[in-house]
Amino acid sequence: MRAIFDETRATMAGRIVTMLGRLDLPHGPRAELAVHGWVAFAEACVVRSIARGAFDQPALLGILPTTLPAGRDPAGPPPAAHRPPPAHA
Repeated sequence: MRAIFDETRATMAGRIVTMLGRLDLPHGPRAELAVHGWVAFAEACVVRSIARGAFDQPALLGILPTTLPAGRDPAGPPPAAHRPPPAHA
């Protein structure tokens, strides 16, 4: 079973990494690592929400795409929606 899960995750991550290249987004080793981590995160969110009887597909579809770190430069600033508000002087 473990091999099936690992292969499925690797396939899903590979598809996302392939799309990054097609979209001219960063798709090197750092992005690939981030995507693999995100796939595990997304799987855990879905499994936990089902196990708790609180599966909310619209909420998951709203959250998961915004948490995918690939396509953002890890050394660059976070997207505007995730930046802390400016400090008041």
